[in-house]
Amino acid sequence: GFSLMDRFRFIQADGTNYLGLKSKWELIQICLDKIALPYTDIRILLATIFDGFSFAANSTILHESYINCANFYDEDDKGMTLREVIESILAPYGAFIIQSGGSVYITDIHSLAGGGSLTYQKYNASTYAYISDEIVVTELAISSIGYFGTGHGIERTGGVNRQVVSYSPYPTKKVLDQLLVTPDEFDTVPATFSDKDGYKYRTLSGHSTWESQASSGFEESCKTLNDERFVYFQFPGSTTSNLVLELIDTSSIQLSISGSALSTAINSYNGRQGRMYLDGAAVLITGDILTRVTDNPYTDFTDSERDLNADKVIQTSLRYSFNIGNKYYNDTLVSFQEGNYANSFAATTKPDGSPLGNEWVSLGVNGNGILLKLVDYTDILYGSVFNGSLNFKIFGDTKSKLIGGDIVDDHPLLKAVWIKNLAISIVNYDGTEIKDNDIEYVGLLDPLYSKEGETIILTTGTSRQYSDKGKIMYNDGSEYYDVAIWSRGLNNYQKIEKLLLSSVCSNYDANFVTLTSMNLKNDLSLINVLTDTFMSGKITMVNGANINYADNIFSCSLTEISEDSLTIVEG
Repeated sequence: GFSLMDRFRFIQADGTNYLGLKSKWELIQICLDKIALPYTDIRILLATIFDGFSFAANSTILHESYINCANFYDEDDKGMTLREVIESILAPYGAFIIQSGGSVYITDIHSLAGGGSLTYQKYNASTYAYISDEIVVTELAISSIGYFGTGHGIERTGGVNRQVVSYSPYPTKKVLDQLLVTPDEFDTVPATFSDKDGYKYRTLSGHSTWESQASSGFEESCKTLNDERFVYFQFPGSTTSNLVLELIDTSSIQLSISGSALSTAINSYNGRQGRMYLDGAAVLITGDILTRVTDNPYTDFTDSERDLNADKVIQTSLRYSFNIGNKYYNDTLVSFQEGNYANSFAATTKPDGSPLGNEWVSLGVNGNGILLKLVDYTDILYGSVFNGSLNFKIFGDTKSKLIGGDIVDDHPLLKAVWIKNLAISIVNYDGTEIKDNDIEYVGLLDPLYSKEGETIILTTGTSRQYSDKGKIMYNDGSEYYDVAIWSRGLNNYQKIEKLLLSSVCSNYDANFVTLTSMNLKNDLSLINVLTDTFMSGKITMVNGANINYADNIFSCSLTEISEDSLTIVEG
């Protein structure tokens, strides 16, 4: 039945993407619901846990670990197949999913290698509610099943020395692409331009992302129809504090980004050792702004306008608010806080301090954009994860500053303020671009040998990349956090990738046994592990099988498995 998952993509019934953080258990439910096969129940036994795991009787690591849905869509917004989503969910835990006897099993080699009878947590396959614990007799002796013929062979592996777990963080970079650029972004675009104060313009409406809470707003204008045209939002220069430019559907932009924390560096980190530091990510708002100080922004100043110092405006500001979930930026503390803060100003100046009237200049001091550092001083121990929908508003009350003067509210010389090319990005804490980087975790069974094994590629993991969409997280009841320690058996690691590497290496050790061409009675399932009288203490698992139902023959190969036991040498 799982082959059906290759035919469905991870999108909602209305064709839209899934949004926000979801538990891995919820994601599995979505995938199973879409193929709608009549499973009896779902049985889960996973050996991996993490610091903060509840150990509740009705909960598994799938219930308590979370991932951002954005991770399952590529740069073209195309969703993965359901099979790819399931594999991405289970791969970091070394887990797999199979169907046997009407039940769905989710488990891992470490658990099965213990042999004996195993206790699974059983869940309803329709409601997904916990039912009870279910004891499953996992271990069977080959002699108790019965042979068909004696043509099987035995092999012993020499071991595969070098194993690699590769994780490619998929960072959130562009939150909102450059908008207010072309008329194509609007539903209603008049066919003709009108005349106003000596230039051409037309009023646009129905923007795909932004909405205006005032009669004036989106326009396209030009000096003449043969000249360059500008699409922009217009804030009148008079007192218009209720005028708001706002994102339309804030729920469509869901973010989960690690913020900054005050920490004491014990080891050298980015050249900073033994002192308090801040690190993390920031939001960068970019765009262009034009301060109109004449009726016609395309003409030079008249003598009378120069006499009024209209050509000496050196700064224009617009009041705005920005929040991710319930955390709002507060420029007083240069931090994000709970509460609706709208007391920040987008200061705009030219690098040389010269007048900027009637000229397009980039947002921010010296045109570097508005940098909002993701830091929350109320959570200095762990750092904060900013989770939730994004909203960004720009209010209509303007401020301006003349050469030698002070900031003035709604300056009488100000005709209007135009803004265009709006974009929102996630950047490094210092404002630099976040780089894509692949991370490889290499393990060697014996450093004297260099034979290369296989590479396991993960799409979700525990990279410390603060804007990584694929980062696995947990919730403490109120906030989402990075997982500090992952554990399986006696192995503890800060990275799930290294824990997986240990598990992989354990099962590629030298002298492992493989039994080939085994013809047994069809009295076992893929969830069973098998023992043999002549291989005392060894546990084997089916790694390939054909079933002849007519003759009741289960033809298979069996490979020895082991619990995590090795201390690997990192390469």
